[in-house]
Amino acid sequence: MSGRVVGFSTGALARGDYRRALDDMATLPVQAVELSALRERELPGLVEASSSLDTSAYRYVSVHAPSRLGTLTEVEVSRLLRQLPASWAIVVHPDVIHDYEPWRQLGSRLLLENMDARKIRGQSVEDLARLFELLPDAGFCLDVGHARQVDPTMALAFGLIRAFARRLRQVHVSDVGHLGQHRRIGATARSAYRRIAPLVPAECPLILESVVGAADAPQELVSLYRAFPFDPVATGQGEVPAVAARRWTGSTESSVCTRTPSHTRVLLAKRGSLELCPRSTSTKHLSARAGPRDLKLGLTQVAARAKASEDRISLKPINKSSYGPR
Repeated sequence: MSGRVVGFSTGALARGDYRRALDDMATLPVQAVELSALRERELPGLVEASSSLDTSAYRYVSVHAPSRLGTLTEVEVSRLLRQLPASWAIVVHPDVIHDYEPWRQLGSRLLLENMDARKIRGQSVEDLARLFELLPDAGFCLDVGHARQVDPTMALAFGLIRAFARRLRQVHVSDVGHLGQHRRIGATARSAYRRIAPLVPAECPLILESVVGAADAPQELVSLYRAFPFDPVATGQGEVPAVAARRWTGSTESSVCTRTPSHTRVLLAKRGSLELCPRSTSTKHLSARAGPRDLKLGLTQVAARAKASEDRISLKPINKSSYGPR
């Protein structure tokens, strides 16, 4: 049974060090990754290494192009980006685009992202519609944090999804401060995102841009699933079994304690999939212990009809050093 496709931006886990971020992600139940080259100096090295990077564990891979150009021209950046594997999507900020022809050459791999309030363009439906007229093959990357920062009512987010549903290929998720900083998903942001979650197809990759350390990444995944819930059919009845996630690396020990209403269910996370099992109304305590090749990690998922105030979720790493190098 498949669920949402989720992952991290490498820049959120380890700024400027995609290899370290990939090592950290090896111990997480993620199926997607965005390789960050937000600073133009990072792009040439990433392009050079792209052919040797092992991304076979991920169902979806994208690259975030530089957000500001200084020494490189748009033609040079486009030429570099075209050397990346053909299956990788390329996320671009509209405000770096001035000469449209080099970006047209990326075809459908190009994803335009809606901007935060600091930028001169790219926030509104009208702005992006004009850009899509000039770049007709481009797809859309919805940044829900940017949309909420511009319009906390989420009317803008609803409008962007409805206007560009056919183009929607990826979603960036985080809370965004007034200076544009990407922060962990708070309760208010989570509540806002749950309102638009039903409009985001399950197969659309959700990429976390929350700036967190590797030790805090599992808890941010919990926040992501609470912000973008789904409620598939349960696979059986009875107690929640322990599910081993094979092929994971690293060694960790963690616990999840849930106090939830009867319609809350527990998700046991595995690389590439999420297995859902029903649970009783009583409190359960799920412990996870893992060795280098075997990890059991419990995540909770509240069904869409559960009230946010009715659940209490905690994920506390016991052995933080096991999450990999920092």
